[in-house]
Amino acid sequence: MVTNNFPTIEDLINEKFSAFESFKKEFTLYYRNYIRDLPSEIHRTMRDWVIRALSLSTAKLKIRITVDTNIIVSDAIRVANGKQSSTIKLFSSPYVEIYAPKNITNEVIEKLKERVKDQLQLNKAISHARLLLSKVKIIDKVSDRALSQARSALEERDQKDVPFLAVSIYTGSNAILSRDSDFDSQRLVKRWTMGEGADIILTYEEGAFSMFVIAKTFDILLSTFAKLLLVLFNAIVQIAKYFAQLIEALYSKSLDIISKLPKWLIAGVLTFAISIWLIALVSKEFRDGVTTFFNELWETFEPNIRKLIITFYDLFKVIYNAIKDLTVCIASMVEQMAPYFIIAFGILMDCTYKLFHMYKLFNVQ
Repeated sequence: MVTNNFPTIEDLINEKFSAFESFKKEFTLYYRNYIRDLPSEIHRTMRDWVIRALSLSTAKLKIRITVDTNIIVSDAIRVANGKQSSTIKLFSSPYVEIYAPKNITNEVIEKLKERVKDQLQLNKAISHARLLLSKVKIIDKVSDRALSQARSALEERDQKDVPFLAVSIYTGSNAILSRDSDFDSQRLVKRWTMGEGADIILTYEEGAFSMFVIAKTFDILLSTFAKLLLVLFNAIVQIAKYFAQLIEALYSKSLDIISKLPKWLIAGVLTFAISIWLIALVSKEFRDGVTTFFNELWETFEPNIRKLIITFYDLFKVIYNAIKDLTVCIASMVEQMAPYFIIAFGILMDCTYKLFHMYKLFNVQ
């Protein structure tokens, strides 16, 4: 997928939606082709996931279609001529249940023998036709009421179409898949062309896949955010534990050392410390001497202490700059990619909405 126009976050903020049209069209086309090329097993998995996620009835997430002879015949001839089947993908979709009357097999073979004269091509056509028919549920018998309604509706039309309309009435089909416009004369069951049927099935497949992607994306984002918070919290806890252990170790070590000293030495040290404090209170000369001593001590160790502080500061600065550069890089990437993600997310949401719309359309009767 190649994009020539690059919408920016400013276009989004300033509501310049025309900048998004090119990418939207390209992504929609790419996404449709991607979904169309997915194996039936993937779509079956997506369908099972949606059914479990929404606690739907398995039967309700399927479209019921009665297929006409001409659909199978035309696709069989297409394959016999060396072209790719345009029907097997639809027939293999987990979102469709296909029906036909018991006479369809004989009709298909008769039509193929009439139209295909080359024996090798005929064999290939019949083989493909049988493959398509293996995806079809053959209805051996329909109710008298369905048959009567079909005859009445097609009274002035080809009576060979009656069994197909009767099956569609009997099975509660959502449509008849046919190239025959004679079915347009009745109002009991809609007629769909192959293009219409394929678009509707693709809507189901796109919607289920989009719903799965959206749900899993939110799940991953929330999980990642929770893990980052957990890592940060654990880091803070570990640092706090380290300092607590350090203080505890110093305190324990000090107590341990002090406890091992002779009592006379401890008493002597305390006496000496108290004496120094008392002398410092009454003698300015002594205080000046102590001050001079500590100043000289500081001058001796100051260079090393400064080097240590500078080293820690430089290390902190390196870490800070690395984090800052990484943050700027991520922010820049987010700014560049955000419009694309928003468009893609909108298309996925639209596909999900269409799935629910189709579900409602074909199940609220």
